[in-house]
Amino acid sequence: MRVTVEFDLPDEKYDFHNFNQANKMNEFIWEFQNLLRSWDKHGHPFKDADDALDQIRNEWFRMKEQIGFVENLDD
Repeated sequence: MRVTVEFDLPDEKYDFHNFNQANKMNEFIWEFQNLLRSWDKHGHPFKDADDALDQIRNEWFRMKEQIGFVENLDD
């Protein structure tokens, strides 16, 4: 099977960007859900709800940067 995807640039630059980021987005979601599953299964390092939110947010951005996933062209 052969698939051809076309974009009218620059009008569809955001669609083109999202299309090109799809694999990274999939990898990011997979890795993040594995992290959450691990915390659920093996315990977590959080002291309280505020600490949990801070650490989860930090992990979110750390993993995004590590994988190279950029949500939009303004990042």
